[in-house]
Amino acid sequence: MGAKEHPGWLPSRLREARDAHGLTLDEVASRIRNLGDVGFRPPAATFQQVGRHERGEVYPGRYYRRAYCHIFDRDEPSLGFRDRRPWEADRSGRAAAGSRNPLPAGYPPPPVAPTFGVGGGGLAALWHADLTEVAAVVSADADPGGWNDAVLGWILRSTASPRPSAAAGAQVGAHEVEALRATTAMFTELDFRFGGHHARRALIQFLATDAEQLLSGSCTDATGRELRAAVGEACLLTAWMTYDAGLQGLAQRYFVQALHLAQVADDRMLAGGVLAAMSHQATYLGRGHEAANLARSAAMATMGAATPTLTAQFLAMEARGHASSGDAAACHAALSAAERAFDHGGTSDDPDWVSYFDEAELYAEFAHCHLDLARSHDAVEWASRSLALASGQAPRSDYFVIMVGAKAHLDQGQPDAACRLASEAIPLADQFKSARSARYLAEFRARLQAFKRSPVVRAFADQATSHPSWNALASEG
Repeated sequence: MGAKEHPGWLPSRLREARDAHGLTLDEVASRIRNLGDVGFRPPAATFQQVGRHERGEVYPGRYYRRAYCHIFDRDEPSLGFRDRRPWEADRSGRAAAGSRNPLPAGYPPPPVAPTFGVGGGGLAALWHADLTEVAAVVSADADPGGWNDAVLGWILRSTASPRPSAAAGAQVGAHEVEALRATTAMFTELDFRFGGHHARRALIQFLATDAEQLLSGSCTDATGRELRAAVGEACLLTAWMTYDAGLQGLAQRYFVQALHLAQVADDRMLAGGVLAAMSHQATYLGRGHEAANLARSAAMATMGAATPTLTAQFLAMEARGHASSGDAAACHAALSAAERAFDHGGTSDDPDWVSYFDEAELYAEFAHCHLDLARSHDAVEWASRSLALASGQAPRSDYFVIMVGAKAHLDQGQPDAACRLASEAIPLADQFKSARSARYLAEFRARLQAFKRSPVVRAFADQATSHPSWNALASEG
């Protein structure tokens, strides 16, 4: 279909981009075909096909459009492929004309002038769609292909990261970046204490106003990189909170934008942290193979730069993926490597955003792995070690470990011990606004049915009815 079937398409923009790069039609086609050398899925491009695109005779398909974006270092709107913003949809989720899939989960194409635009304004678009509750974005499921696209996009662009361009806004300095990071730290504490849904919207409103203004400002190259890294860290937190709130497709989009900001900031450790977080989400969604691949990609992204703590985290995430897939040998190899890496490190060089990953957190990952591998005795042991070291500063993390131990006790046929642990956890669950915490409790409740005749279990269930978190599960059936 040509230009008439795609209102707003400006095919002349392709010719302008090609001329700006001094390329012939045949050279463009050759570059598209050669993208396969770095793992891109290229069309079998010919100079005739590129010419038809430039003349508006045939609308480029998805892979052609991605190829043009990479070759010309531009996003789709600047190449004339759509004339309306992707978030322009009503609250039912119907996107504006010319935008079939608002805010896709894949890695953004290169921005033209990344003062704050990520993938043609993708980050601002995401904030706006979230705050206005566009159903096609907020209620979307996670797309497994989005994780693969993110890794591929990062690899394709990692050797040629775009530098932020100058902007005409207010001057931004180190104090503004410090204030942004301090605000993110405050929201991180709220997330740990009350769950991701508690203050998530407030964080997004802050970013959509203050962070957007900062990203539109003017600053030195060094400050620009620090600013984008700080916004990337805040975007990573937003992704974690959104994931914890149960909005999986939306969380995936925030993870992807955080990864892109890490690249623009040339912050490899942050890129690795984002990929590891994406691995965590993939495991939670039952995609163990993708989770292991994402964790390995995190290690690749930070090779030679990661601290021992980060390396241990990446290996622990890889182990979680293997455990989810039932690969015990690969899981144990990754866990052993994670423990060795952690033993070799301190915390002085760790980024602030990974400070939560201490020895208690590492042992919690061990407990999760053993539970998934149906090794309940080991799961109980590692959960106990984790709780013994817990600082109490992250109640939700403590809750998860308690529930892992409680479920493992049930798997061992020990309902008394399980109920004792769960009795400690349910008061914590009452304070969380967290879909993940509700799921942990629901899984425990389902396991408990096998022991419903036990007097201890009946007594526990009677006592649990005084807690809102338990009653909420009953109301859901």
